[in-house]
Parts: sequence; C-alpha cells; structure tokens
Amino acid sequence: MGSFYSAVMTNAGATLLTQALAGTATIEFTAMKTGNGTYEASERTTAALQERTDLKSLKQSFAFTGSAAVSDTGVALAAAITNEDVVEGYYIQEVGIYARNAQIVGSTPVLYSIAVAEVADYLPP
Repeated sequence: MGSFYSAVMTNAGATLLTQALAGTATIEFTAMKTGNGTYEASERTTAALQERTDLKSLKQSFAFTGSAAVSDTGVALAAAITNEDVVEGYYIQEVGIYARNAQIVGSTPVLYSIAVAEVADYLPP
C-alpha cells in the first residue's frame, strides 16, 4: 500500500484561499490529478512544493464525486481513481488538487495542493 508525505498548499492555492476569505473568490475544486513525476529530497520540501504550479508528469485527471466539511479547518474531497483508460501502468508518485475562482466565468484552475509519494502505488493497465 502506498503512502504519501503530507499535502502542501501551493502559493496559488493560498492566494485563492485569501481571495475567498476577502469575498472576491468562491473556491470550486475542479479535479484531482495523478502523475508519475519523481521528486528528489530538495523538491519535497514545503517551500519547493509551495512553488509548484503543476504536476511534473500528469497521467490522469478525475472529477470530484463529493465534498464535505470535516472540521472547522478541513474539507474532505471524494474522487474515484480508476485504470479504465490506462494503456500503460504507472506508479502514482504525485497527486494534485486543482481549484478555480467560480466567481470568474472561465477562470483557469490552479494547483491548489500537492502530495508526493513516500511509497508509490502501481496503477496497472
């Protein structure tokens, strides 16, 4: 079973959250994306991950099937990872949560948070 280091909110995610707190944005979580990009120790630091704007090696994107507040400071997002369209298996090394400002029609989603694998899971074809 795979395991991940703690997820890190990116700078773009923090900006979107700040805008939402100021009332100028409504956060809409748009997708959970997986990839097989690998990260050296220096790239796994909080500071380095905060600077990320995308996954290193995107493989798949999944829509959220639900969300719920789980605490005063936490939201649980649900998405089903499948191998339905996977032709060549890969190790899930990185997972990104993408979000956009729903108050702006057509706004581009940003990498809101990222988690990288300590021990990656293999997703077979």
